[in-house]
Amino acid sequence: MSKVKEDDVFKFGQAQTGWGYGRVLIADLQIYVEVLMPAYSSTPDQKEWENQSRLLAGWTFDARICSDQWEIIDNVKASSPVVFPFYKVESRGKIWITDVSGKLLREASDSEASTLDFKFTTAPIRFENAFWGFHTNKWSKSFDRISLI
Repeated sequence: MSKVKEDDVFKFGQAQTGWGYGRVLIADLQIYVEVLMPAYSSTPDQKEWENQSRLLAGWTFDARICSDQWEIIDNVKASSPVVFPFYKVESRGKIWITDVSGKLLREASDSEASTLDFKFTTAPIRFENAFWGFHTNKWSKSFDRISLI
């Protein structure tokens, strides 16, 4: 059983390169995380990171948390409501809109069917690579799916 809980705050990186911070928004078989935009050279206090903009978000696995590569440092409820994305799914020959949990909401319009993603999961290391790519001007177009900017 995973030790990950909703609202767990984690950090990743190292003293030489800096630290990134994120939060677990949904803890289930997979986890939905947000990664905050700033990179820190030292540990910020909670007030400093709590209201920062989100850079990345999406479904991933808890492997880096379970191996302590993403260190859980706190459990803090988000200070403002989180807006989750909608996804699309094909069922019975039609494209449907689902919420973040996979619940069918309604049939998709043609525009939604062509623009929304199917639900996907990204490896945790990809979140790190995207975060460091953003901060070192080595952004890859492949990071765009998990980017919020």
